[in-house]
This record gives sequence, structure tokens and C-alpha cells, in this order.
Amino acid sequence: MAAMVRSSSRGDAINSRAPTGTPAKAFSSVTTCGALPPDSFCVHVLGISVAPSQRFTVATMMIGHFLTDSQYMEGGRSMPKAKGRNAEMRQATRAAILDAARRLFEVDGYDAVPTQAICAAAGVSQGALFDHFGSKRDLFIAVHDQWQDRLVATIEAAATGIADPWQRFSGIWRTYLSSTQDPAMRQVLLLDGPYVIGLAPMRARDRDTAFAFFKEEVTALMQAGLIRAMDAHGLSVLLFGALDQAAFEMADFPADTALRHRLLDSFEALMQALRPAPGPVP
Repeated sequence: MAAMVRSSSRGDAINSRAPTGTPAKAFSSVTTCGALPPDSFCVHVLGISVAPSQRFTVATMMIGHFLTDSQYMEGGRSMPKAKGRNAEMRQATRAAILDAARRLFEVDGYDAVPTQAICAAAGVSQGALFDHFGSKRDLFIAVHDQWQDRLVATIEAAATGIADPWQRFSGIWRTYLSSTQDPAMRQVLLLDGPYVIGLAPMRARDRDTAFAFFKEEVTALMQAGLIRAMDAHGLSVLLFGALDQAAFEMADFPADTALRHRLLDSFEALMQALRPAPGPVP
């Protein structure tokens, strides 16, 4: 007998264990499996039915076996489990769900997207969706994090290669406010984000990512003498809050071009007011 007996996918009948006409019987056998570790064993149950009217499937089933986590045995041969392939399939399924949800949330908004629509777009079952994300809210948070990372990367790219701290900081805040013109970003980060995630959790996330980067740039302005010396953290909090409020205002009125220009001009005036007073003219 092979070291491990697996159930036949077709349920092949085994009818030589009992005479015709006898009641259904179950025979069990316990055999040691030489190919397995010393503390392993296989238990085989043979279910036999010969009554024509009963039509039970007679199959050999393995009901218990103890194997190592990394291998199973067949015919005395060690066979690696398909862990790598299973992990790749799970990652592909998760990515498909996330991509489908992102596209739907960006266009229709959180409330208008049922989980059934996400599953249909991703080609998965609801069980798969909840297995990977737990809830619709958790799935939205994952989409929100993707957009947050994308926005931070865009802002950092705007500052890359600019040596002058003033020009670099100007590129940062202008890029952030201009991003409100992206309908997908506006929907996920500014309209649905505070409502679905909550302002407090969003602020905590910003504090660890975008705000830390922002504070470094404000500090660089002070160190370069381009703005007056003061508490860098306090000033960063105020400027960051002003930009956030301006972004929310632009998101609420995306077609109001005049409003957008007024807010951009106002923040520029605020930054100019922070410049050091000119020294006395000799």
C-alpha cells in the first residue's frame, strides 16, 4: 500500500471487501507509514455497501494523518507543498479586489458602492473579499492608504532636485493644493476619507507620514534664515492645518476657479509675512 492513500476524485468503487447482499459495513485499518516520521501514522476507513438500492459510494478515505508543515508523502517520496503558488494566488486575489474597489470608490464614492459590485468587478466571491479585508470599511482604508502614499510620493517628487528651500517648499504646498483638482484623489482622500475613517484616525496617519515631511521642510526654511525663527513644530502645525482646510474647501467647490486662486494667493501672502524683517539700511 502506498504510504499515503488519497481519496479518488471520482469516488471509485471498491466492492471486494464484503459479499453481495450483506449490510453496509465499515472496515478500518491502521498502518504505520515507513516514509513518514516515526511518530506519524495513517488511518484508512473503507466504507462498503453492496445493497443495490442504497447506492452509496464506496471509497477509500484517509481520515487522519500527521505530516510536517513543509511536505507530504506519496509513495515514499517527499513532495513540497505548493505554498509559494498559494501565496501568489492570494496576493493576486487581494490585488484584484483592491484595484476593483479603488476604481469604484473613485468614481461613485463609498456609500454608493456595495460589496457585491466590488466582487463582480474583481471576479471573486464575497467570502474572498471578507477573507482578505474583513469589512468594506477595511477595504476602503486600504484604498485610502494607497492614495495617501501616492500623494506623498507626488509631493516629494515636486521637491526633488530643488536646492533653494523657499522654492522647494513652494512646490510642495502648491502641488498639494493642486492635487484637489484630481477627482479620484478628491473623492477618496477629502470627501470620503474623513467620513469613513474619521478625522482623528486620519490625523494620526498624517502625523506619521505627511506632517513629518512637512515639518522637516519648515525647519529647513528657518535654518536657512528664509522665515523668522520661532517654534518649528508649532508653526508646522498651523501651516499644515491651513493647507488642509484650504484643500477641503477646494474639494467642496471643485469648479470654483476663483476660489482656488484666492486660496493659493492667500497662502503665498501668509508665507511672505513669515519672512524676516529687512535689516536697517545703512
